[in-house]
Amino acid sequence: MPKQKKNPAADSRPSGTVTPERATDGTYQEDEDQERYKSVYKYLLSLTDLGITADDPQGKPNESSIAKQWGLEKNRIFVRRVLRSVYTDLYPKEVEPNAPVLTLRRLTQILASLQQYRLENRKPHLQSTSKPVPAILTRSEKHRALRKFSGLTVLERQELGLPAHAEEALLQQLVDTITDQTWGFRGEDIRHLYEQFIHYPVGPRGGNQSPSEEHQHNLIQAAIQICLQEHFDGLDEQLKQEKIEQLSRKVQREISRIEFQAGLKQSRPASGENAPAGSPPEYLTPSFLQRLTRAVVENEILTDEFPVYLKFFNAEKVRPLPLYFNQTTQEKIGVLNSRLFDKDQLEEDVRGLDRQYAYRVQVHFYIKLPQDYQTHLEGTEKAVIVQFGTRQLHFQEEITGVGSILSHITAAINRVLLWDIPELRGLMPVAQEIWLKNEIQGGSSHNPVWSNTLVRLCQRKAIDRSIQTGESYEIVANDYELAYGEYCGFDLMEVAANAALHARLRAIKQSGIDCQKYLHQLCYRVEELIALRRAKEALRSYPFSLKAMVGELHQTIFKQKYRFCKSKFEFQDLTPDQHWSLVAYEAHLAIAEAYLQEGLHRIAKCYLDTVEPHFQKFDLLFSGLMVARYHLCWFEYHYLTDLQDEQAMHPDRYKAVRTAVDSLDRAEKWLNLRVERYQKIKELPQTNFHPFFYLFSRIYACRAKLYIYYSSYMEKLADRWETLLQPIRLLEQARIYAGRDGNADSYAYWSAYQSWCYLMMAYLSSREPSSHPHFDRDTCLDWARRLIKHMKLCYSSTGEHCYQQIKDNGGKSTAYSEIVEETAETPTIRYYDAFGKTRVQVVPLIQELPHELVGKQRQEYDAGRNVLIMDTSNLKGSDEAGTKPIYLFGPYSSTLLFAIAMLALCEDYPDDQSLLQGINLALREFTRCWVFAQDGGRDHTQEDDATDDGKFIVFDRLFEDLKSAKNPEIRTCIDRDNDSAIRGLYPHRLTEFADLGKIFAAACMLLRAMALSAFPHLPQPALDVEPQILDREWQGIEELLKRLLENDDFCCQEYEPEQGHHGDQPNLLGQRRYNGHMSEHYKKIEGYFRQSKQDFQAGRLSFNRFTDCRNQVVTDLFQLIRNDS
Repeated sequence: MPKQKKNPAADSRPSGTVTPERATDGTYQEDEDQERYKSVYKYLLSLTDLGITADDPQGKPNESSIAKQWGLEKNRIFVRRVLRSVYTDLYPKEVEPNAPVLTLRRLTQILASLQQYRLENRKPHLQSTSKPVPAILTRSEKHRALRKFSGLTVLERQELGLPAHAEEALLQQLVDTITDQTWGFRGEDIRHLYEQFIHYPVGPRGGNQSPSEEHQHNLIQAAIQICLQEHFDGLDEQLKQEKIEQLSRKVQREISRIEFQAGLKQSRPASGENAPAGSPPEYLTPSFLQRLTRAVVENEILTDEFPVYLKFFNAEKVRPLPLYFNQTTQEKIGVLNSRLFDKDQLEEDVRGLDRQYAYRVQVHFYIKLPQDYQTHLEGTEKAVIVQFGTRQLHFQEEITGVGSILSHITAAINRVLLWDIPELRGLMPVAQEIWLKNEIQGGSSHNPVWSNTLVRLCQRKAIDRSIQTGESYEIVANDYELAYGEYCGFDLMEVAANAALHARLRAIKQSGIDCQKYLHQLCYRVEELIALRRAKEALRSYPFSLKAMVGELHQTIFKQKYRFCKSKFEFQDLTPDQHWSLVAYEAHLAIAEAYLQEGLHRIAKCYLDTVEPHFQKFDLLFSGLMVARYHLCWFEYHYLTDLQDEQAMHPDRYKAVRTAVDSLDRAEKWLNLRVERYQKIKELPQTNFHPFFYLFSRIYACRAKLYIYYSSYMEKLADRWETLLQPIRLLEQARIYAGRDGNADSYAYWSAYQSWCYLMMAYLSSREPSSHPHFDRDTCLDWARRLIKHMKLCYSSTGEHCYQQIKDNGGKSTAYSEIVEETAETPTIRYYDAFGKTRVQVVPLIQELPHELVGKQRQEYDAGRNVLIMDTSNLKGSDEAGTKPIYLFGPYSSTLLFAIAMLALCEDYPDDQSLLQGINLALREFTRCWVFAQDGGRDHTQEDDATDDGKFIVFDRLFEDLKSAKNPEIRTCIDRDNDSAIRGLYPHRLTEFADLGKIFAAACMLLRAMALSAFPHLPQPALDVEPQILDREWQGIEELLKRLLENDDFCCQEYEPEQGHHGDQPNLLGQRRYNGHMSEHYKKIEGYFRQSKQDFQAGRLSFNRFTDCRNQVVTDLFQLIRNDS
């Protein structure tokens, strides 16, 4: 191989300049690189057996042997060039002026090969004592080789302005000794050493007394100059002094703020003269002032590039925690049944909930917007505030769950800074906290606080690799270095939170991300979250409409972004093979979830089909929470499968149920993987927050539903009695998870489900010979009462909010209106709220019936006056003690009303008259249940040139039962109190309870009919007797069952004109009925009622007591609901 010639241009350069040489690969090599390479090669050769014998000390190294030891048998030319560049005296005629280029990868391969060679060479000597055992390649030797490769030369240090520390070699030796695997420090020892280091005084030494104001000012100025020495080196002296003064004022402002919070300002006389001694001794000490100054300066420099600030936070305790255990039925308190848990599970999963609280913490932030940033989404410009000459985007993050308040705040910071940022994709949305020290300066809780924290960003791939290999994350991680955060102040929580914020901002900066790109992505993500939360509020709060939520999302997040609607509910990606933002996926799944709640499975499937390729292709993009939600949506779809639907995915019910179970298993697997990931980086406290336990809660509740309706298709249990108990066990877990999530609403829903599961147990277990003594009838009824009582308390806050929303918005005038009836006097006008291209009718003015008129005056909607006369009895009141308000309003209140009605129906009463009164109460609540659960509106499309496509959707609320609107007799039979007048208040449909309410309302009518005919001893006033009451009861039953079988009451739907027809026709993608998955249940139930009527009229049914009649009907219906034979 010919020798490389020296670059002739190097000869003409001035002496002292760096002269590049031409490398073999065509690149230039600096002289410093050559010195470094030769130094490393020389050291590597010293670790290598050169093959020179003692007989021939002047011999040349064995190139073949060296190549073998270095793992370069196929590249001996590389070894030859190394030898001739390092050992020039051995090869005077073949000197290689340039050593071959060395990369870090090649160096590690050579070291690894040397290590393996030595291990193999040792094996023959391990069993012999006659020869010394060859040495292994030690840890220090490997580190020394790596240091030689990465070490800077003197000239490079001068160029970078990084002079060597006088004791750098000693410090390196200290690191080697401390980290030695045999003799080194343990983890806790290293942490103790670090703590000693950060407490070591830095800068000018001072005493423990608070300095005078003049001394304080000088101390701050000196500390600022030290901090700025590196950052502002070369800055004009005047500008530098201005910057020092500016930072000094900020430090003084922080000092003044601390003095206010600590009460030191009160020590100054009322005349305004300065207190003679300044701050109390041992308060604002020189060492604390230096820390404060350093923190202010470094945080100021950091936020100049990443201007994200924490404003304040508020925290509140939320229900349902604490939850108490009940050991015996004699105990008056306790809503957790210890009989449902084995001893190990009781100790591991449940103990401690009686002393645990959940918190809702709202953390408020703001971002100083870049000058070129403009808001993108409609409505988010309201979050931008101009303050002190800068535009600021203000927003908040809410965290709910168990754990410390500081842990909640940290979770909010993690989510704000790290979640759904494209430039940080591949990282976990949580920083690993390596070190945290919150220290009060002095011996009193009234003293200032200093906080120091170290964090590290974590790669998801590395975490998954550590899970697969079983090694710790620190061993497999090859990613980001530590970043510190420091803050000083008076409030411990505020100081620790700000230190956490700045540590994460510094970690983001150290990742190499462009600050402007990061800020733009962060601000856009914040805008999307603001839009998403506003849209979700349109469903959870006023106007309580899915149409409003969808309209808002289509006008903001999905407006000309991510996807477009090719035709009705047929979506396509706007940019193929490109993922969306995580907020967009969350919004998309939220719509699918809501449609599934309404029972519109075909529409929901369109949404799921749109994102299915994304979840398959971009699997590394999604967190376990998002994937779990996605699989829960698929569970609901498979669960709702209508086998008569031509688009049904399953040939039979067994296959549909088992596929639904698989979806639940996959969702749970992803949540468990999330736990493993957080455990690997020692951040398990960050798994305590919503929606983690909420999703677990839903999984267990969904499994319980399968055991309620399809137990024969589920995992086989010991006996039929166990299948009765299993949904109760699962719902107990669901309630506990909802409690840990701090989700009082979900807890109330699962309590409602569990209460009527206890009632089913009470009625059905008597037929099971293996029934458990701890779950007898009386015990089960007691548990149903307990759960419903606690359910009401937990839901009361939400119920009150939903009640107040319709009161506050009722009858208001808006910018959008429509004359629906023109009269000579006053036209009837409807007002609408706009949500994107959807306009939702404003609720009418609410006029509550006075207590004395309840039962005398009917509920009704006066369209002319736009007033709803409403009976709020049993929907608004107080608990048994009269101390806590109870509200049962809202789109999900039908779940609670069903449970309350079921208890009224199943309760033990002292006599038949009381039972009949209970049935009357149950009938009213079952009716309210199915009325609230129905869709409460009708929509149609109108032309509007102001919109993009010239159309908008108008959503009108319904305040009557459409199917009986033209037949008052039918309406009176099924809804004697005209509860249908309030169906439009909460138009979101809950498809399950729209039917369950009808079934048991029919049961109540059946019992009333039986009471009227077979038990004449009952007082007539208890029946509210009217002429032909018996015929009306049977007529009401038939009407409810007819609706149950047809299930085509599609009121809340998309409409589009059909060609050649001027009217509006429903377009629900061909779905013909609701709840087709329960059609076989309903056929059996309808047959049962038909047979009961025939048997009763033929005199084949005979009961001695009305209670026996009730028990038989309820037991039979429970068996039919469970699809038992």
